[in-house]
Amino acid sequence: MLGSTCDAFCTAYPLLCKDPSNVTLRGNFAAPNGDYYTQFWPSLSAGAPGDPDNYLSCGECFELIRTKADGTDYAVGEAGYTDPIYLEIVDSCPCSANSKWCCGSGADHCGEINFKYGCPLPKDSHHMDLSDIAMGRLQGNGSLTDGVIPTRYRRVPCPKPGNAYVWLRDGGGAYYFALSVVNTNGVGSVTAVEVKSADSSTWVALEHDPNYTSSRPQERYGAWVLPHGAGPFALPVGIRVTSPDGQQIVNEAAISTFTAPATSVAGFYYIDLGVQFT
Repeated sequence: MLGSTCDAFCTAYPLLCKDPSNVTLRGNFAAPNGDYYTQFWPSLSAGAPGDPDNYLSCGECFELIRTKADGTDYAVGEAGYTDPIYLEIVDSCPCSANSKWCCGSGADHCGEINFKYGCPLPKDSHHMDLSDIAMGRLQGNGSLTDGVIPTRYRRVPCPKPGNAYVWLRDGGGAYYFALSVVNTNGVGSVTAVEVKSADSSTWVALEHDPNYTSSRPQERYGAWVLPHGAGPFALPVGIRVTSPDGQQIVNEAAISTFTAPATSVAGFYYIDLGVQFT
């Protein structure tokens, strides 16, 4: 069923399934441990609503390289070498949900892995839950033999082909709607989303969806919702998106209807914003 849904999605939105030039990205997803940001940059959490770790990294990209157990790199062509991959952060792995692996540095897994730097995890490391596709590429030929592998990583600009898109959730209307911004180039993450009614000149800031299960904070990762009492919004609705580096992209008539077209896949109404971050 999942395969048929993916096929239908890629038929409806082929660009969102296309890799950038010279690198694999699509299907390479990751969820870093829940204190990814506050572990390294605690100042970012000062004054931020809720737990910023579940928001700040969503959409960002990393290059990941599989290393040997002692932390050194494989030489190209050496047995065990696989090409580096690019991956996108789409979720988080909070400590409360996975205390075994997602509670940050200092965790002791000496009885489970033989990585030189894994007993315990050093201060400057963190765990990432990877998609099966990403794990298969890093282990070679789609292999999922090992459940945990040693890697090193670096932040990279997201090489997203085409424009940014909005994923408009089902059930939206003039008084309430929820959306995510995807396929964002460059920094990759989004710090603000604003909307404007067709009969107004005022931009209204959306808020992170407060309706999530407290035991699963990762579920609120990327949804932005219209604040209570802010409607009604007349069509078309304009959208303005801000990235962490201050860039803004604007489409003054982004949402022309709250009803998904017949060509879209059920539950996946994506709108091309016609613009992109540099």
